[in-house]
Amino acid sequence: MRGRIYFRHEIDRNPEVSEAGTINACVTMVTMDEPVRTFPITWLADYVMEDEGFSSREDINDLLMKEGFPLEPDLFMLTEIARKGIIEVTSSRDYSPEYALFLNLTFRDGSALNSRKVKVAWSEVCSPKQEGGLGLRSIAEANKVCVLKLIWRILSARRSLWVELVKKYLIRRGSFWLVKENTTCGSWIWKIFLKYRDTAKSFYRVEVRNGEASSFGFDRWSEMGCLYDRLGARGCIDLGSPMTATVGEVMAGARRRKYRVAILNQVENEIVKQKLIRSNETDVALWNGKHDHYRKEFHTKETWLQIRTAKPLMENYNGIWFKHSTPKYSLITWLVQKNRVATGDKLIKWNPQVTPNCILCQHTLETRDHLFFMCPYSFQVWTKLAKGILHASFTANWTETLKLIHDNRLSKTKCFIVGYIFQNAIHSL
Repeated sequence: MRGRIYFRHEIDRNPEVSEAGTINACVTMVTMDEPVRTFPITWLADYVMEDEGFSSREDINDLLMKEGFPLEPDLFMLTEIARKGIIEVTSSRDYSPEYALFLNLTFRDGSALNSRKVKVAWSEVCSPKQEGGLGLRSIAEANKVCVLKLIWRILSARRSLWVELVKKYLIRRGSFWLVKENTTCGSWIWKIFLKYRDTAKSFYRVEVRNGEASSFGFDRWSEMGCLYDRLGARGCIDLGSPMTATVGEVMAGARRRKYRVAILNQVENEIVKQKLIRSNETDVALWNGKHDHYRKEFHTKETWLQIRTAKPLMENYNGIWFKHSTPKYSLITWLVQKNRVATGDKLIKWNPQVTPNCILCQHTLETRDHLFFMCPYSFQVWTKLAKGILHASFTANWTETLKLIHDNRLSKTKCFIVGYIFQNAIHSL
């Protein structure tokens, strides 16, 4: 079936599906570990969309960025990584802007995605509204944040059965930072955790108390950062303290030494400082949050804001997204603001035989600024609607009208009325 997602074992058992997979680019194969192969692919969509009570893609993104997602880590990672794989496949085929309906439609009725309907890049859609997007969250960014949160649970030694199992069977007696990336222990989920260690290291640090839970070589327990990154393997040998030791062990067994290398003396100074403030309390795990402030708790939104790449603010976005606006009207206004509607100046580039004149007045080249509202016909419509409200402030210029919608010189009621009739007129024309 065109547009459907299949598990690998379904393709192996069904010759027709296997043949379709070789000739139909829209057939996507998803391979899972053996324990979950018995699940049909519709389970993924049904579980996420129905069992959790989601009604839209935006509901999913809102929940993903909140604290305390209710799924168990393994099940959560299965859901998120499978969804991430789907969006990567569709993105490579320019289908990404249709992914907002992907979980709702494709798994249920086989609705095919159509790349010809793409108007705005998915990277722009998945941006905050003030940056020119629709406020959706990128599945790749959301997945990365959630992986970091699970890593935080491991590093902060949270009391949970899952963390205890990870430490006992995967980390064992060592440190999370020392586990080899090519380890044969653990599933594909564990390997993803190891892949994101460098990212987690930039957020994580330890406030040393007794030093028993802090890795001397790999945790950021001082202003020098990760000692292994600064000194390398040779520096560890010169210090005379194994990098696998804890800070508490180094403070208890080491005496003050002097080295010829300045950076090693800096390490000794940091050890002396920690000895002076050492206590019997447990070490405190910290996570970097807003304004480079380390906290004792993981804040999902603050982490997301730090890993994403911010874009320039969209001019006059308040004229598109305002309180009590109709989403249908705001969406078409957003497309017009981005100049992503099929006006005559664009149609002639696609097909030179098309008549590019304005469809309303038939005289001038049809552009966005002409159609809204410099065209004689649309100007009359806009004048009838807005001049009685704006009076001397009335204008037919696109940019100036957007500014009026959030102009401080007008009352809130007038701003709302102008904004609403502006978007309604655009939708009607």
